[in-house]
Amino acid sequence: MPQPRTACINVPRRHHHFDAATYPLTLDGLRRIADETWKVDEQGLGNSDREYLRALSNGRRGFTNLTPLVRVGQDEIRTVIEPYLLQLGFINITPRGRELTEMGKRKISEEPFAPL
Repeated sequence: MPQPRTACINVPRRHHHFDAATYPLTLDGLRRIADETWKVDEQGLGNSDREYLRALSNGRRGFTNLTPLVRVGQDEIRTVIEPYLLQLGFINITPRGRELTEMGKRKISEEPFAPL
């Protein structure tokens, strides 16, 4: 069994250098890093989350009708996107399909979304 010290030698790394002048270690600096580098908003929503919310903006949808509108796989929708949006209170999953909550509708109305 390789030692932990040598096991990672050939693993490529992605190095991000955050200049303190550009990205100060303040709340504003961290928001800028999240927005520009990780492409997430203050609530941690990324592009896939926003696509999912946009897909529900016209009303309730079943899972099979929803998945073609979001550019990730079904597994990612079920295991990553939906649990997080449920936790934030932006969606409900009902026997009749997925739907936006009032909080989800407010979130969509406050963000400048590009059309699908």
